Amino acid sequence: MTKFCSKNKKTLIVAFVFAFFLISVGTFFCPTTANAQSTTSSNESNLALTQGSAPNIQYADNKVYIGTWLTNIFNYDYQTSTYTLDMVLYFFWTNSNITTVDWQFTNGYPITPTSITLLASDNVSSVKHEIYRATGQFASAPDASDFPFDKINIQVSVAFRPHGNDIGLDWLSNDTGVDTQFENPGWKTTNIGLTVSNHVYPLGIEAPIANMVVTQERQKASESIQPFIPSLIFSAICGISFLFNIKENVGARLALITSMLVTTLLFNFGVSSRIPPASTIVTYTIFLLSVMLFMGISLIVTIYEAVDWAKRQNENRFKKINKWGLIVSILIPIIFFVLIFFLRP
Repeated sequence: MTKFCSKNKKTLIVAFVFAFFLISVGTFFCPTTANAQSTTSSNESNLALTQGSAPNIQYADNKVYIGTWLTNIFNYDYQTSTYTLDMVLYFFWTNSNITTVDWQFTNGYPITPTSITLLASDNVSSVKHEIYRATGQFASAPDASDFPFDKINIQVSVAFRPHGNDIGLDWLSNDTGVDTQFENPGWKTTNIGLTVSNHVYPLGIEAPIANMVVTQERQKASESIQPFIPSLIFSAICGISFLFNIKENVGARLALITSMLVTTLLFNFGVSSRIPPASTIVTYTIFLLSVMLFMGISLIVTIYEAVDWAKRQNENRFKKINKWGLIVSILIPIIFFVLIFFLRP
């Protein structure tokens, strides 16, 4: 046994290098170690808004200024990207022709008719305002292209109907954000994006829409790498099969490779059921195909070695085929992964 292991220790090292390489690739592409950006404005500013104070900005008469402070999130569904948000929503304006703000959510709806409550209002002062508390069910388009390293978008879209007045929307960016109690288990907030666009509806109706997008990433790098670990272990075990002498252990070698291939497929069923729709081939799918390609080539090499040994009984030829078979089994899946990953649309 010592002699056998000594002769094949290089092959064993190469097999484990394959597993280490794939772990390194997974860690390299994992974005969860990125530094999180600031996601909250000052507590003093938020407190002033909830009490009805006007932000100290330069107001334009043809603008309604909107701010959104997300206080909590409930029932986030990763597969459908649906969620319930609790928020404070506020509007400020100076135009005397606007007595109240006519607004509505465009990517969601209030849970009940009483889920939107007017907390404070003033349509008499020079700077007028309305402050609401709203709880609604929302949805964003899911895209798991980079699963399990993907990002999610928590989006709130609010449309304002000016009713004939040439009035637009603008964000109170310094007073818009997420509260410290806003927590989506397993995810962390890394960025907040604020945009305004005009949307044209039928019958010539046009309305400006304010979009707030909270970008979140997985909270722990270990959660991103976790789906890869079993397949890496199965690959390492499959790689060890190249240490088996084909003339004595061809059956064990074939059984080991096929069992690892079947186990990988069964494990994938559980992971795939958690993946939302994607706009292109998913990163995890590319990885899984690479693993299965490694195992498939290993199986082909084993069968070829068994046939060649039965025909020629050449020990040196067997060692050469075994060596290059292992190298090819490792290189082709790696090349496949890199090409598909970078060339996918």
